[in-house]
Amino acid sequence: MGKPVEVLTADKAESPAGRREYVGPRAATEQLFAEVLADVAELNRVSVDSHFFADLGLNAGSRIQCHSQEDGAFKSDRITIGAGCTLGTSSLVHYGVTMGAGSELAPDAFLMKGEEIPQRARWAGNPAREMPEITTRA
Repeated sequence: MGKPVEVLTADKAESPAGRREYVGPRAATEQLFAEVLADVAELNRVSVDSHFFADLGLNAGSRIQCHSQEDGAFKSDRITIGAGCTLGTSSLVHYGVTMGAGSELAPDAFLMKGEEIPQRARWAGNPAREMPEITTRA
């Protein structure tokens, strides 16, 4: 499928790139993915050729987990991922997390429940922590 899809309604297909035409699923996997997204987002249909969550970068193996079983109890909470965020390959975002617009989570990072990443910040590690700015010599 390439890039994940952006949730677009049939009558309002605006995106940062401008108006896009609806493109329906071309394969069984795309059909299933589009149906699940449409159901979760309470939309009529989902276009498969644009970005998911308006330019959210999801990479291979990245996971967003809104629930957990802890001490025998089921726990869940919201996850807020701002526009333009990137989730690195094999990263994991746990429940109760907020990622500010343009923030990045490095590959293999685990963003623990309750964390809040500021806008445009870069986090890495397990558990994930803010990465220091890298300066280059002139």
